[in-house]
Amino acid sequence: MDFSGKVVLVTGGASGIGACSVEEFLKSGVKGVLIADVSDGQELAQKLNEKYGSGRVTFVKTDVTDENSFDNAFQQAVKQYGNIDILLNCAGLMDEVKWKKLYQVNVIGTIGTVTGCQLAIEKYFPKHKNGDKAYIINIASVIGLTRSFGENKIVLDQGICMLVLCPGLTDTPLIAGLNAETLTYIDLLEAEKSAFVTQSPQAVAKAAVEILEKGESGSVWIIDTNELYQIKLPKYEDLKSLRI
Repeated sequence: MDFSGKVVLVTGGASGIGACSVEEFLKSGVKGVLIADVSDGQELAQKLNEKYGSGRVTFVKTDVTDENSFDNAFQQAVKQYGNIDILLNCAGLMDEVKWKKLYQVNVIGTIGTVTGCQLAIEKYFPKHKNGDKAYIINIASVIGLTRSFGENKIVLDQGICMLVLCPGLTDTPLIAGLNAETLTYIDLLEAEKSAFVTQSPQAVAKAAVEILEKGESGSVWIIDTNELYQIKLPKYEDLKSLRI
């Protein structure tokens, strides 16, 4: 895949898998990346601009639970770079003590993922993609949504492809930050830590770029302990044989 001239919007791009994905896309030669995150990503954007070229990364403070905030991120990407071609939905939070915020980001934020997909499909990709194809990658958020949209003829006819990437346990700040202040049942975590096998966020970021190269729209991918593979889930018609 030729990434030159492409522009990427990464939610949750200020840290963890999102931040690694931003850099991986830059390595692949995209024209620009917009980091959309409720956390501060300005320092990361400055660092990456110094490394890969001035203006190639832009940070916009974005709350994925707020449709207007999400829409503004798309607007700023188009304003800054002239087009938008790839949406990577990567926002997430792990804090059981502050459960209301956890709910907003991870549950209502799933609605934000849907909102981002709708904004991309209905408003931005048709008018602002560079070339015939545009892409959406949802990081383990909504497999059913991705498959439904990804195999929809109306979406495909617009040259929009959707894929889902499901990471196994990944060594991100989200995992590293788990402690008695953020996790209700910390004793269970401590008891099972020895069985954990983590992978680097860089491995997930590389997988996100790789599936763009070879994945079909609607496909579901797993990246676990640095191994990337596609899984085949049954279609609706296949499930009829399982009914009781």
